[in-house]
This record gives sequence, C-alpha cells and structure tokens, in this order.
Amino acid sequence: MRILITGRPGVGKTTLVKRLSECVRVCGFYTEEVRERGRRIGFDGVNIRTGERVPVARVGGGPPRVGKYGVFLEGVERLIEWLEGCEEIVFVDEIGPMELKHPGFGNAVVRSAERSKIFLATVHRKIAGEWSLKLGAELITITEENREEVYRFLLQRLTSPSL
Repeated sequence: MRILITGRPGVGKTTLVKRLSECVRVCGFYTEEVRERGRRIGFDGVNIRTGERVPVARVGGGPPRVGKYGVFLEGVERLIEWLEGCEEIVFVDEIGPMELKHPGFGNAVVRSAERSKIFLATVHRKIAGEWSLKLGAELITITEENREEVYRFLLQRLTSPSL
C-alpha cells in the first residue's frame, strides 16, 4: 500500500502523520517548524521512533536555497539514513523542494517505498501528481473540511487485519 497526502500549507499534513504514528508502530520522519519569538525560522526533521532532531533548513542559510531558506544537506542526509533502516510501515513527511535539494533524497524515497509493506508520505502540492505516478501511489488531498475523515480512513486502512 502506497499513499501520498497533499494539500495546501498549514492544512494539517504533518499533524496527520504525527497522529497516525501514535496509533501504529512506524519508521520514518516528520518535519517540524522551528520558531523563534513567534516567527518561523526554519524546519527540523524528527525521527518518529527516537525523537532525534536534525536541522533541515533555516532562514538565511545555504546554499542550496529554497526561497528564504538555506537547506542543510547534512540534515537531509540524516533523513535518508533514517529511511534506509525502514521496511515495514514507513512514513515520510515530506517530499518537497527542500528535501529534494539533496541529490540522493528522491532515490532514497523510491527505494523505501519499494521495500516497505506500507508507505505513507506527504508531498508538496506542486509535485504531487509526478510523485504519485513515480511511486504508483494513491493520492489524497487533505483539506480543513476532510482532514478528520482522512484521518479515520487512513487509521482504518493502517490497522486493518488484512495487512
């Protein structure tokens, strides 16, 4: 089973991944905003199993850059390492422009999806269709109106005895 979740920024994609990972034993990571004095200054990757954090991007850093953020390739390298050890149920939050600045990230995602029993990832909306085809994944768009329904649907699929 391969599922990609997309939607506009702030709609709840990362929250969905975190909620589902509390109910099912998974491997992978999510990305979390880093704030300073109420302002977003970057993003960290967080290992779902261990809680280990790595910086992925910060305002003013780089190169490489995505908008105002400089991407830490060594942080993305750590995300790739976390994926290498995953096989059963894998969550990736997110497949996006920052992570894809690392030349090996896309291939690591593909390998992870191929070897896992269940693969669930969030994907930037501008590249969602492309990645859905690349991974042979079902694409679900989350909105404020459907996010609880999507959560219940995915939880049921992830906990189904037929898996």
